[in-house]
Amino acid sequence: MNKVFFSFDIEDYFMANCFDQQLKRSQWLGFESKIEYSFQILLDLLEKKNIKATLFFLGFIGKSHPKLVKIAHAKGHEIASHGYHHELVYNLSPNQFDEDIKKSTNILEDLIGEKILGYRSPSFSLDINDFRYTDILEKYGIKYDSSAFPNRFKSKSKINTKKPFFISDNLMEIPLSSEKLFGINFPLGGAYFRLYTKGLNRLLFRRYIEKNNLIFYLHPWELLNSHPFYPKNQYLRFKHTYNIGDNCKKKFLSIREFNTGLMREFLS
Repeated sequence: MNKVFFSFDIEDYFMANCFDQQLKRSQWLGFESKIEYSFQILLDLLEKKNIKATLFFLGFIGKSHPKLVKIAHAKGHEIASHGYHHELVYNLSPNQFDEDIKKSTNILEDLIGEKILGYRSPSFSLDINDFRYTDILEKYGIKYDSSAFPNRFKSKSKINTKKPFFISDNLMEIPLSSEKLFGINFPLGGAYFRLYTKGLNRLLFRRYIEKNNLIFYLHPWELLNSHPFYPKNQYLRFKHTYNIGDNCKKKFLSIREFNTGLMREFLS
């Protein structure tokens, strides 16, 4: 029977790439953080739905809020890497990417005492066809990547398959999910999940799970009713904040019960 694999990219509201033109990473510590509050909302929702999820932590969050990683791990959630500083991979040289992966995996592994097996690039910015970068994931013991998002406009990897496949002998790609309806591809998760109605989300989930395992993603900051700071660009502000908070929580709670799993299960 197919499963839904719930995954969450663990970052603060101002760490999203829509803020890249407004602030520098060196300013992050000066902003009002909401990660502890939003992360607790996430943990409560997962407990209410009896879901164990795969959590892609930024190394920066692991360093600045180590207890969040430890709490999640103790609750049985899978800890994976989202890189260190949420830098778009296509803006990094291979050497810079190497340093990013080394730094982020070392922090997370030290916190949980286990190997980090999974990685997801910020904003799906890793081109999985560029072996200069995927070889670096293998170098640091990453066994699966989840950066390909078929039919998402900005996904760097243009693939059509919905099923996991091996990029190399030791690295699996686990694409995110999108479902075709009325000739239109509907990505599942994130801002798309907030944009769709509860009924449409339920329909897309049901149709997809009949044929494939479903990979779903969301961010803790999408569970906040408001943010202290917003993108200046109106389109980015709309995309970043539409139906966040209670609306997003209600949609998540309305998802019907499915068999669920951790993404590392694909490796076995």
